[in-house]
Amino acid sequence: MRIITRGDEPAELAVVGSLHADEREGAEAINRLIPQLSVSRPTKFLVVTDSQQDTPGRESDPDLNRVFGKSGDTAVHEIAEEVLDEVGDCRVLDLHTTEATDEPFAILQQITDTKRELAAITGVDRVVDASELDDGLVAQVEGVAVECGLKHDGPDVNDASVETACKVTRRFLAANDATDGEQVRSDPTVYRIYDTISRPATEGELVIRVENFERVETGEEWLETDGKRRVASESFCPVLLSPSGYDDKLGYKAERVGALSEYRGE
Repeated sequence: MRIITRGDEPAELAVVGSLHADEREGAEAINRLIPQLSVSRPTKFLVVTDSQQDTPGRESDPDLNRVFGKSGDTAVHEIAEEVLDEVGDCRVLDLHTTEATDEPFAILQQITDTKRELAAITGVDRVVDASELDDGLVAQVEGVAVECGLKHDGPDVNDASVETACKVTRRFLAANDATDGEQVRSDPTVYRIYDTISRPATEGELVIRVENFERVETGEEWLETDGKRRVASESFCPVLLSPSGYDDKLGYKAERVGALSEYRGE
């Protein structure tokens, strides 16, 4: 893990990039921003997995972002504890990329007023309440995760997603009085995760026929496997839905619950 500190300790803000080794866009955003930023509040930048380092991420067992706050004696658990020690009581921005959609959106867990505020200042249009999943970094800290767009599968990064990560980071720092940059505020729509979308047993091609966040109606054709189209047994809004984003599932089922300003969690 690589840590860059600006200002005196203890840090008050933290930007975390590349918790997953296959999501290099967060690390690249931090690399680009560090030489440009003049930060007036103590801030830490954490590159958790680096292309030059053999550090566990999503490809580890277990997944790094599934063990925060969980006990265990693996190297992955040790890294999770180190990350939590480093961010301490900071307000945290956790940068991610995905295979599901190029639309940026925020993720909150165990929602508080501070977390609601952090999501609003990112300027995104949608927020996912993932409190059903209690093992991510932002379940343990006063922070928000942002999916900044599509990740790149090869050795390079997705430049559009890196630029989005840079923009979101600048907004986060400006809104927390760490820089003089542009401040924005949105009132995003909240989607609450309530279940997983199981991965069907198939060795053939898997084709998803619906879009993330768009409501799937009961009886609607939404998935094709082995040349057969499947219909939804219930209505739901897919979140983080992709053919290959996870080994054990396709994504998550969510319900659209309204504006963040009026939402207090379940």
